[in-house]
Amino acid sequence: MTLDLKRLIPVLLLALTSVDAGSQAIFRSDVSYPALAPSRMQADDSRPVFCDNSESEYFPEIIMQFGGSCAQASGIHYLFTYEMNRFLDRPAKGHPENVFSYRWTWHLLNGGQDEGSIASDGIEIVMKAGCISVKDYGNEENDYYFTWPSGYDRYYRGMPYKAKAIREIDLSTMTGINTLMDYFLDKHDGHKGGGVVSFSLTGDSNDGTAAWGYGPYNGPSSCGMNSTINMEGSGGAHAMTLVGYDLAFEKDFDGDGMISEPERGAFILVNSWGTFWQSNGKSYMPFYYFLNAGEPNGVNSWDSRAMAIDVEYKEPSLCFQVNLDYTSRNDLTFRFGVADGAQAKQPDRKGIIHYPFPAGQGGDNLMRGNYFASGKNIDMGFDVSELEPYVSTLKAPCYFLIINKSVLGKSGSGHVNQVLVHDYRSGTDIVSKSENDADVGISLGLNYIRIPTRPWFKDAKGKWYDVCRTSANPITVNDDYTAYPEYSEPMAVRTAEMDYAKMKVHFDGENRSVKLDITRYE
Repeated sequence: MTLDLKRLIPVLLLALTSVDAGSQAIFRSDVSYPALAPSRMQADDSRPVFCDNSESEYFPEIIMQFGGSCAQASGIHYLFTYEMNRFLDRPAKGHPENVFSYRWTWHLLNGGQDEGSIASDGIEIVMKAGCISVKDYGNEENDYYFTWPSGYDRYYRGMPYKAKAIREIDLSTMTGINTLMDYFLDKHDGHKGGGVVSFSLTGDSNDGTAAWGYGPYNGPSSCGMNSTINMEGSGGAHAMTLVGYDLAFEKDFDGDGMISEPERGAFILVNSWGTFWQSNGKSYMPFYYFLNAGEPNGVNSWDSRAMAIDVEYKEPSLCFQVNLDYTSRNDLTFRFGVADGAQAKQPDRKGIIHYPFPAGQGGDNLMRGNYFASGKNIDMGFDVSELEPYVSTLKAPCYFLIINKSVLGKSGSGHVNQVLVHDYRSGTDIVSKSENDADVGISLGLNYIRIPTRPWFKDAKGKWYDVCRTSANPITVNDDYTAYPEYSEPMAVRTAEMDYAKMKVHFDGENRSVKLDITRYE
């Protein structure tokens, strides 16, 4: 048996760190989201005594998180995966292509080391960029290397899976608790299955509250769970997931020998510390602690808020593919833009969008990860479909990748190898390439890489070819390209007066003739 020191050293180092590393809140303290509307049902309405959505086919397997990744484990692995599979009505368990990688968002947010993150920050990334699946993220992306994945197709396949909205639920009142119970049942929309939510226990607070722990529970239970969260512990900041409730739960919290109404009922909590933790990875979270938020016998007042999300499936229409080499990835911030005219030098101000990565993230590491990772070269994909309404008004779009280099820590070095713009609006992947295939050095400050609009297509062998190199040249065909019978691809051409025409070429093999169909002219 041989030891792989490349893997063993970081394992030993990270084994010494706490699972509560860094910030592990659900929400940022300086950001608020719309409140979930109160329940349609009243507190005295009859509802099932018990609900546990972690038993649904939409919910993924319970995992053992890596390091301080609990916020993304809750927000992405559990919450986003469940909601997306509920939305698409497909199973999660046993289907890695239907489970979303919390490791991907965590490695974007953890500074390139074993640090915590904010759950809503991961959902904000998924709102714009979509989310890479566990299958596409791959086991080769070692957590100890804090890896960013490489490969445009991997990013592209995740782009349609987006978060649509974030909403808050205040659980410090029975109105909020009733609202969440009904949300578990049908998410207030009547769809098959209800929702789940993320929440956090942020540890010690200024008033001494919210030092949480867990222990045995021997009271009534609808599901046989024998564990409960308590406020008598030393647990630090930790994010978890609420998946249901049990109204059979009861505990004499004040020690008066009686069970009052606030002492009845508990949420069912799913943790990310493996199935060996407590009751097969789950525990009760009593209503009582939320109803006493801010008090010594309750959660921190900040922890009375839970995060609910809505999701959508939306195919991208415009995407950037960026291949670059760089040695200190937290120097870089990306923006994308467009202007009218093939000779434009900079994007129009109203045609610029920001992106959630790279955005000064990932630490002083190579693009793929730390010194154990596979290198400084990376190939990434970015969904810039929000540019489409503006692009549709332009006669000759010229796209731009804008890289802002600022030195954070050590100064990195590198260059852009190539930038492609994929335009899927016609149903075909029409590609425009960066000038001279880029190879542009990345300097301090703003760097502009131009991608003039020019249609490129991929042949049956996967090789790119240029249908019309300039509007003045005849149609040229790559030597490796084999024309198909009745082959047709859309092309954009311009006249000397800069008018625009979109046309298709039809090959008539029987009569050995070519027909040009103009589908648009302006």
